[in-house]
Amino acid sequence: MDYIISKETKDPNYKCGSPFHGDKIFISIMLDALKKSEYFIETGTAYGDTLKFIVDNFQNMKAISCEPDHYRHDVVTNFIPEAEIVKITSPQIFEYVKEKYPEAHSKKTIFWLDAHGDYNGTVFWPLREEIEFIKNNYSDYYILIDDFKNPYNGNFKYDMVGDIPCGLEYIKDLVSDVNVYYPTYDEHTSEAWHDLIGWVLITKETFNDDRLILHT
Repeated sequence: MDYIISKETKDPNYKCGSPFHGDKIFISIMLDALKKSEYFIETGTAYGDTLKFIVDNFQNMKAISCEPDHYRHDVVTNFIPEAEIVKITSPQIFEYVKEKYPEAHSKKTIFWLDAHGDYNGTVFWPLREEIEFIKNNYSDYYILIDDFKNPYNGNFKYDMVGDIPCGLEYIKDLVSDVNVYYPTYDEHTSEAWHDLIGWVLITKETFNDDRLILHT
């Protein structure tokens, strides 16, 4: 499948659009899952590069994201009118989807979890609540977590939330019954971002891709 990466971005840190940090190998690995999914739910819109990629390439997928920052919410809503961007935080976005789109829970859904950080001096990290909600309410899902520590490849950068690494140790009790995949490649393919950024895939499905390693 050919896909479009927009040259336009609203992010002052990027020189062009950078969905999933512009990592073309990441996109290649996840293309089939994206094509099969009916809902894309993102926590943390930021400037909407990933959301823009979704609406440009997967018109049959319902794209929903949340962004509590007023400025970024308004900028991205104008930039990507095709998407639904809600001015709330996570995990409130999941209750919003549950009420407005009750059918989503029986549909194949891909989640891009990126709601973490230090906001006005307060550490905000709803990752455990997000995963618990997804597993308790969805049966057919792909969970992608951004900025995640990769124990197999130290070239991938990851975030610290307070003094805790964004990594498996924080959530391992929640995902012991599903498959956890890490990327193994070293190639840097982004035109907009200078580092490889860590990510992880959590799913019930089996991925046979030599660019991924199944955590055991």
